[in-house]
Amino acid sequence: MIVELSDRAIADYLALVENLADFNPSSALSFIEDFERARLALRDFPRIGVATVAPDRRILHFARWYHVEYEVLPNRVVVRRVKDGRRQAD
Repeated sequence: MIVELSDRAIADYLALVENLADFNPSSALSFIEDFERARLALRDFPRIGVATVAPDRRILHFARWYHVEYEVLPNRVVVRRVKDGRRQAD
């Protein structure tokens, strides 16, 4: 299945990588690798994440504190957000 990132998810991802790289470049690389593993898991198992109250919306946790919020559509998965679970939700 195709996994797409929304514009918001891309912005989230880039902000997280940049923030991590500023403080610890190796953590940024680990985050990138963990995110890629999560993306591949979604490709192969689109319903792997935890269901939410919204239909077809799910959350997949990865790399200890991070998660993606995504939507399962008939022919693709759309990642809507990439978040750091330690930060206040928006």
